[in-house]
Amino acid sequence: MKTYWENVTWFFESCSKNYPIAKECLGAVLFLRSFFEEMGCKEFHRNHPLYNRLGAGHDGNYRWLTQYARKIETAKSITGFEYIKSRLANHKEYLSANNEIEIALKLFLAHLDVTFCKKGAENPAPDLLLRIDDCKIGVEVSSFNRHDAENRIQIVTSQIRNLGIYKRAAVGGYVNEIPSTSELENILNKVSEGIDRSIKASTVEKIN
Repeated sequence: MKTYWENVTWFFESCSKNYPIAKECLGAVLFLRSFFEEMGCKEFHRNHPLYNRLGAGHDGNYRWLTQYARKIETAKSITGFEYIKSRLANHKEYLSANNEIEIALKLFLAHLDVTFCKKGAENPAPDLLLRIDDCKIGVEVSSFNRHDAENRIQIVTSQIRNLGIYKRAAVGGYVNEIPSTSELENILNKVSEGIDRSIKASTVEKIN
């Protein structure tokens, strides 16, 4: 029986045959597999944002994964990256850690001296430490949305997109209100049923 990462690799190998953009993405997937396996991540929780990313084969996702792998490879060059990388495997901490990496990369690529800070219950510290000349600046990274709310948005949009790919239907729309965890399954069931009706009747269907 194949492991989670073996299945992921097999999927992208299958997608990459005679398709240049998917071949480039396969290299990114192999890098991400090595990165997460080295820290002991055998598989992602179903609610992890990368769970859906590593199960979808389309141009937009190939480009996203390729860019994401480049970001992680670059972030590894930033001092203190070892303090944050394990959080990327945890579905509850991924988004906050990823936001911190995004900001650190912007500073790093602007040739500023930035460091990820080691934090703990007995060691309160900012997310990042920025050094400009003789000045040290602590940087806190936050979001307008709570991290669990961001996660639910990621889950519902990714899974709706994947339903469209699986059922070979065009899907799209907007998230006007962040769904609760208990509402997610009902929303996805409604979308799945709507896609089936749309395909059967060869019409466009709108679902609120």
